[in-house]
Amino acid sequence: MDITRFFQKLGCDEKETRVLMNVIKLGSQPASVIAAHTRLDRTTTYRILKHLCQKKLLAQSKSRGVTTFYFQKLSDIQHFI
Repeated sequence: MDITRFFQKLGCDEKETRVLMNVIKLGSQPASVIAAHTRLDRTTTYRILKHLCQKKLLAQSKSRGVTTFYFQKLSDIQHFI
């Protein structure tokens, strides 16, 4: 199964899946960078990122006032498999 279908089986919609795929590609980044790559507005992207953190699919950290979002380890999603 490809990773996109895996995220969809976890209940992620198309936008959430796009965000997750870009976080995999980009690594730890702020919402603005992820938004630019997903071609979604920053507010929508930020809301999606916060929701994915609540679902424990992503983690976040704040440094110098900037919140970045990331997978701590790709193995973090293994508990969903």
